[in-house]
Amino acid sequence: LLVGTGLACAALLALPYSAAAAPAGTPVNEANPLMAERWKTRPLVTVAPSATDPTLVKMQDVLQTPANQAAFKERQMVLYVVVGDRARRNDAWLSAEQARAIRNALDVAADAPATVLLVGLDGGVKMREQGVIDARTLFGTIDQMPMRQQRSSGASDISVSDVPHNHKKGV
Repeated sequence: LLVGTGLACAALLALPYSAAAAPAGTPVNEANPLMAERWKTRPLVTVAPSATDPTLVKMQDVLQTPANQAAFKERQMVLYVVVGDRARRNDAWLSAEQARAIRNALDVAADAPATVLLVGLDGGVKMREQGVIDARTLFGTIDQMPMRQQRSSGASDISVSDVPHNHKKGV
């Protein structure tokens, strides 16, 4: 799966960092993994004050639907989750320095309300919301971008869903 459920995310954020993490003392620009994404992918970044933050849990739940996973992949997107000094790119753990570099680059404090940001292929922030960005708005925004329109002149029939994958309440 692209992302885990809220409870799985809370458990995952307690795991140690990846061995491939940037070493301590790495300059912020070098530590910022978003720099490597330029012209390759469109990062969707959720910065939350805790792993159980309702915005984080809801964003991950919405992104779990099969239609949204397909739309996410088809639009060359990657998911970053930053909680304090813990961060991951899809399922790969990042260092504390990389987590701080992402927050600094996007100007989001560790204790700020949960913020969801869409970063374009050019590295610029295209959307910034405190709270959940619904799938239709997210994918619709990308579909209006000039580079996306050029790439998808043979339009896709992938639909998106704002319905959470896990229909149980309280999860």
